[in-house]
Amino acid sequence: MNEVRKYVLSTTRNSSGWNNSVFLPGLDAIRELKSSDGGDLQVHGSGELVRLLLKHDLVDELWLKVHP
Repeated sequence: MNEVRKYVLSTTRNSSGWNNSVFLPGLDAIRELKSSDGGDLQVHGSGELVRLLLKHDLVDELWLKVHP
């Protein structure tokens, strides 16, 4: 995780101590990123972000992991 690029959606922060973090200011930046060349984008551990992406039709595929 530390070496891969991480995208962070935030309207209040623009930097982090976590290596390879790129801050995105809003949904338009996500749309632009999604339409660019590159690998898959994944969301780990943010139900709120997933709901936002689903609401704005920015999700192509869901992989759910359920832990008892």
